[in-house]
Amino acid sequence: MSNLIYPINQKPATVREWVMYTIQFTFAVLTATVLIATICGTNIAAGMVAAGISTLVFLCITKFRAPIVISNSGATVSAVLGAIALSNSVETNLLGVVLGGLTIMVIYSIAAFFIKKFGIAWLTKLIPPIISGTTIIVIGATLAGFIPTYAQVAGSYSLIGCAVAIFTMLVIVLCMHYGKGMVKTLPFLIGLLAGYGLSLILTITGVAPLVNIAALDFNRIIAMPDFAFLHLNFATFDWSTLPQIIMLFGLVSLAAMTEHIGDMMTASAASERKLLEDPGLHRTLLGDGVGSFIGTLIGAQPNTTYSEYTSTIVVSKVASVYVTFTTACALILLGIFGPFNQFITSLPNCVFAGVSMVAYGMIAMAGLRTIIDNKIDFSNNKNVAIFATMLACGVSGFAITYGSFNLSGIALAMVVGIILNLILKDSKRA
Repeated sequence: MSNLIYPINQKPATVREWVMYTIQFTFAVLTATVLIATICGTNIAAGMVAAGISTLVFLCITKFRAPIVISNSGATVSAVLGAIALSNSVETNLLGVVLGGLTIMVIYSIAAFFIKKFGIAWLTKLIPPIISGTTIIVIGATLAGFIPTYAQVAGSYSLIGCAVAIFTMLVIVLCMHYGKGMVKTLPFLIGLLAGYGLSLILTITGVAPLVNIAALDFNRIIAMPDFAFLHLNFATFDWSTLPQIIMLFGLVSLAAMTEHIGDMMTASAASERKLLEDPGLHRTLLGDGVGSFIGTLIGAQPNTTYSEYTSTIVVSKVASVYVTFTTACALILLGIFGPFNQFITSLPNCVFAGVSMVAYGMIAMAGLRTIIDNKIDFSNNKNVAIFATMLACGVSGFAITYGSFNLSGIALAMVVGIILNLILKDSKRA
């Protein structure tokens, strides 16, 4: 029996529900979308439009059977910053980043071809539930490591910022536990608005400058983002840097690909649908790859599947691809809607911290659920070794680096798990 209110192929019963769910899912993916664009110095509004368009393309490629939003990828931040440095400045030329997005699309397309040709039976043997479940746990734990940064105020630790984050988290948890009807299925949205309201009060009363009120200039209703394709200068681009750009993005694409597989496993558990088989990993990979190229062309950021969207499915029990579609449309519209851009600019990161406390934990819980549902036997030393080693490698910060190559975090955990699964034999503890 399904635990979902709305499964993948079912529309919300009312327009009101559809709108409210869309708003919640939209805010769920904004945290990382805004943060990653800020880190890379790229245009936030353009990134939102790119995420929306890329998601629509992803939905088309996956035949509207994979309920997930794709947006800018934290795994590719190092490559984006490296390409921008090679291109002199983010303001003058983003061709290097676009060529990097093209590199990712080519690599993903090749991988999709081989998966289509040889199927995924080999994949389920290579990545059994103990590895996929642990990978999902590592994804949640890794994302949780960003929460202290979100809670900062003006780049420094702030007790007020932590208090707002905790308040936001408590509102979300209370809505989840005690809420009735729509309140129970919209905890993230309610918590975010409550956190913003508290931040606004603290700012107005002079307790702490959390909300950038000066940024709230609502005179411009429509504001065209500064799209990346406006800065492509083929004449002045240093083509001698192309091999280095291909290397940068080629290496991070391998790490991003392992994250994609982990995300699709998480989404499969959340949506109660075997997405690796239908629409198929080959389609989701191809959609992600094409989305990455579109993302760099529009927003100067390669894209990836978003765990935050999946965690919201777990909380709201809404996996409807129709909501995914309207969420993508909402991202596009909000990217060009001036007042909303001003609102996002003024929204304190400490509010996002409170949202993330619950959302990222829900991702880890989905991994734990995968392990429990598959009745993983921890009296088997092989399973114990895989789980323990993957968890430690994934969250410790340990990295294998050689030149521009870097293997760490989620990608390292999955690689270690695969190797241990291949070389260890099943054995029971005495």
